[in-house]
Amino acid sequence: MSDHFFSTIHQVFDQYRTIVFAITLLGVIAWLFNKFWMNRLLYSSTQSMQGKTVLITGGNTGIGYETAKDLLQRGRI
Repeated sequence: MSDHFFSTIHQVFDQYRTIVFAITLLGVIAWLFNKFWMNRLLYSSTQSMQGKTVLITGGNTGIGYETAKDLLQRGRI
């Protein structure tokens, strides 16, 4: 029973090897993008906020909350 199962899986993998590889590669690229770009390890804003006034609406949830946290970490609030 298990030999037949693994034989079937092997045949399917051989048939769709390129698609499986492309989906796996896309998943790895998406994970790396999220880990390094979205979490700002590779990108960080360097624009000076010196002397500027910031008004954050909806600062208790969502994007407003994340913006307030980021400005707080930068010492702007």
